[in-house]
Amino acid sequence: MLGRVELLLCWLASLVKSRHQLQAENLVLRHQLNILRRRAPRRVRLSSADRLVFVWLYRLCPAVVDGVAIFRPETLIRWHRRGFMAFWRWKSRSRGGRPAVPREIRRLIQEMSRANWLWGAPRIHGELLKLGIEVAESTVAKYMLKRPRRPGQSWATFLRNHADGIAAADRVGPVVALTFRATVDVPSRFANSKAVGAVFGLTPRQHQSGEVNRMGYVSKCGDAMMRAMLFEAAQVMLTRTTKWSWLKAWGMKVARHRGMKRAIVALARRMAVVMHRMWVDGTEFRWTNLAEAA
Repeated sequence: MLGRVELLLCWLASLVKSRHQLQAENLVLRHQLNILRRRAPRRVRLSSADRLVFVWLYRLCPAVVDGVAIFRPETLIRWHRRGFMAFWRWKSRSRGGRPAVPREIRRLIQEMSRANWLWGAPRIHGELLKLGIEVAESTVAKYMLKRPRRPGQSWATFLRNHADGIAAADRVGPVVALTFRATVDVPSRFANSKAVGAVFGLTPRQHQSGEVNRMGYVSKCGDAMMRAMLFEAAQVMLTRTTKWSWLKAWGMKVARHRGMKRAIVALARRMAVVMHRMWVDGTEFRWTNLAEAA
């Protein structure tokens, strides 16, 4: 402390000294500093107060960094940056965050989530608001209990429950069959199986105007996902599968006369008709005409 007071007094005295006198004192001080550097250890131990004095001087006059001798100038700059960071960290410190949620409310949220596994955070948040408890929905989601299992049925359970309704046709897997079953829902709402293709948008659109009466492209109405699955199944049947069936033979015949693209669309519509008829009659897919005759 006395050393810093003496330093301050020396600075005040230097204000009234002449320029030549100050230069002479600087030379004497530098010579004494060189002598001490030769006798002192290689690394000088400085206290926090000493570092603060150097940083304060550097703050007042950045040119003093050229006169540093007992440590490197980069060290002084680093001290200044650390002090700047520490100051603004203290300036932007937290002055108190969100108030803690009472223990009774946390227990109530856990009890409500335990008693009603199908309730999510929005439902519990709404029930708490009805009781006059104002908490955020994110707080409710934070203190809810984790569900031990899925609230709904799994994919395996769905397949097991609907195994009797899954049709097994050529190139029609369980995903396509289940999608067809979920889309149609009630097969009796169709007067005949041929109407299924029109519902899925796989029938051509008719253009009439005066004497003009022509068939255009398919309507593409109805469920787009079901139409895409039927189109993909028909494409795989005609281009990739090697197992032969009367359905593939019919599709190849259409492809020879009308082209592959039209054959895929026609085969997709025919597959929808066949699956609907199998669903209504409860029969299995017949691979050949011999099986159909038998």
